[in-house]
Amino acid sequence: MNIRDGAGVIERLLRRGKYRHVLEIGTYRGFTAAFMSQFCERVTTIDLKYGRMERYNDTFDRAALWANLGIDNIDLHLVENDDEKAALIAGLDFDFAFIDGDHDRPKADFELVKHCGAVLFHDYDGDNAVTRLVDALPHSEVEIRDIFALWKRHG
Repeated sequence: MNIRDGAGVIERLLRRGKYRHVLEIGTYRGFTAAFMSQFCERVTTIDLKYGRMERYNDTFDRAALWANLGIDNIDLHLVENDDEKAALIAGLDFDFAFIDGDHDRPKADFELVKHCGAVLFHDYDGDNAVTRLVDALPHSEVEIRDIFALWKRHG
């Protein structure tokens, strides 16, 4: 989050929008969820049960991090696959989404969350699937903030 003012970008967006419930796809260690939890009532974060942490044999305890920081407004959901993730998201009421999951397939995540009207993409840089997806969206609906891209539905 300290890379290229990531924390500053997220803070400015969340403060400006006065969002109530943020959905994050791609938890990893949970630092971004912890940071975002300061600016909204609830953060729901979703990651794969066998994601990057498990592939790297990382034993970091997200719940302990949040507890040590005194954070109690984060719900972590670990899912088996995209179908389970889609079913979970379908039952949630959120007004802002942060996509930082599978950077090779961001379109699937975007389709699941775009109904909320405000979606922040991470890793909008270089020739990657995130950049190609964002560049294909209507330019009037996209605001680029360094390596982040904010899509907001008009109307």
